[in-house]
Amino acid sequence: SGNLGRIVPYLDVAFQSENTSAGAFLGETSYDSNIEQSPSTSSGSWVVGGGLNFALGSRLSGGINIGTVSGRNDYKESFASGGLSFRF
Repeated sequence: SGNLGRIVPYLDVAFQSENTSAGAFLGETSYDSNIEQSPSTSSGSWVVGGGLNFALGSRLSGGINIGTVSGRNDYKESFASGGLSFRF
């Protein structure tokens, strides 16, 4: 991350790996139209995101964060979050 005074941008990159050995879910005892008999992916996935933390004066601060998960074969995910803090 860099520091631009009261604005601090950041980048977040992570690799997630599910080490599995043909596991099965306890709740699924037979096959149906939903395929939950094995863990979702064993090849791993990447989480890439970034954001911006900021301070406006000595009492107001906050941040925003956006990102995405890629490399999964069972779902797609994008996310956004934020926060605001006022001190008195």
